[in-house]
Amino acid sequence: MTISIFLMGIVREQKLKRLTAKYHRERIYLVQAPLTATRITKTEENIMSDISIINASQVEHSQGAIPVGPLLITAVLEANGYSVRFKDYQTYQAQKKLGFDTFHGFIEVPERIVGISAISSDLPTTLGAVAQLKNEHPDKIIILGGPGPTDIPVEILEHFPVDIVVVGEGEETILDVMQALDTGRSLEKIDGIAYREHDHTILTPRRRRIQDLDSLPFPAYDKIEFRDYDYVGGVMTIRGCPYRCTFCSAHSVWEREITQRSVGNVIGELQILKEKKVKNMFIYDDTFVIDPKRVVHFAEQLHEERIDIPWTCYGRINLMTPELLEVMGKNGCREILYGIESGSNNVLKKVNKKFTIEEASRVIEKTTHYTDVETSYIWGYPFETLEDFYDTLMAVFQQANMPHVKPRLALLSPLPKSTIYMEYKAHIKFPNDPEIAHRLGFLLGREKLLQYSEVVALVKKYPELFPSFYYFSHDLLQQKLELFKNMEQNMLRAQES
Repeated sequence: MTISIFLMGIVREQKLKRLTAKYHRERIYLVQAPLTATRITKTEENIMSDISIINASQVEHSQGAIPVGPLLITAVLEANGYSVRFKDYQTYQAQKKLGFDTFHGFIEVPERIVGISAISSDLPTTLGAVAQLKNEHPDKIIILGGPGPTDIPVEILEHFPVDIVVVGEGEETILDVMQALDTGRSLEKIDGIAYREHDHTILTPRRRRIQDLDSLPFPAYDKIEFRDYDYVGGVMTIRGCPYRCTFCSAHSVWEREITQRSVGNVIGELQILKEKKVKNMFIYDDTFVIDPKRVVHFAEQLHEERIDIPWTCYGRINLMTPELLEVMGKNGCREILYGIESGSNNVLKKVNKKFTIEEASRVIEKTTHYTDVETSYIWGYPFETLEDFYDTLMAVFQQANMPHVKPRLALLSPLPKSTIYMEYKAHIKFPNDPEIAHRLGFLLGREKLLQYSEVVALVKKYPELFPSFYYFSHDLLQQKLELFKNMEQNMLRAQES
């Protein structure tokens, strides 16, 4: 699940020139209509940065992960001469964290340009707070990016006072946007954005994917305190996923094209994490193992460079071999996550997983000889029969009793633009029942959603914008829920005995 926007770096000499000039002249930002009503100036007395970059993740402080994407944005902006204030909502300790008022207070920064990175589960709170901010400060320019906005850029602009949405990869895009705001140029020739002009919403063509990922700088780690993340790091080495699982919307950002960083470039970043005393590391790639030879080279380089940080990654059932597992296990891999998604071959075929539950079971068992395993399962597919669901429960129960395996099971929450959502969106229903709400998906915080009346009202008003807060209603759901609860009780008794 992942996602985020990054930027292409140029030379640091531009930064020195720009920062020097900043103190000798007034900087003027001109924005295309309807933003042309706003003329934004900064004088030498004004100490604000050029832009605030904010990670909108609303997980609790103790559960946060280093926001690699927004830190990359920050790094490249700075490399191109822009001063950046970076803020991560994960590290903000507050009551009622999902509330509009709390996040509004967090994003009320002095900068006139505010860039916010969000995933789908962040959007209701983010957009509600942005509406408040723009009402109080209509001169501010709000740029929204990340996987969540990428799915629904036009819909966001039609209903909320966001000024610009970055669509897909944003490395080059955000720089073009900043330069256009800086000079007063039109936004219409910038690929990869949606913006509002007069009474119309404009969606420009998608931007071509970045091919040379090594040209990007490392994240701006100097902007964070690693202790805020319990010294757990993260790195992305590959972007994209060629698979077509019907419940997933990763293609919205990556368009199924695979691009890779060189192993040497990744090792260089890991050296920094080692210096920062990171004690565990997660590899965020959806398809880290898609090139087994590269994985072997990566593992060998970890050993050669004496980078002894334990790491976790996603695996893929059809790509794992004993030889690959052995190399990974011997070189620091402490856990592999497998998205199994169902214990029923009937469901696996319909969601296009390209393997059977029998194949998955064999790979999981082999993996336990080398490292720990976490498996994810989904229930509540609109076409899932009771027999299909029972097969899933049995797979989860069996794996819960296997050494070194930790299964997890969640109710399907549809993602915008996913195949399954587009086909069954007429059947989504809001989880008014807490028994359903707290089993919905893996995105932290949604089980608390019912405590926030203003967020609930917004989600119910715009189901097409926030389908990940819904589930697929179908006749068998209540029976499945009772079976699920019975299994939970049986597993709890087994643990206590």
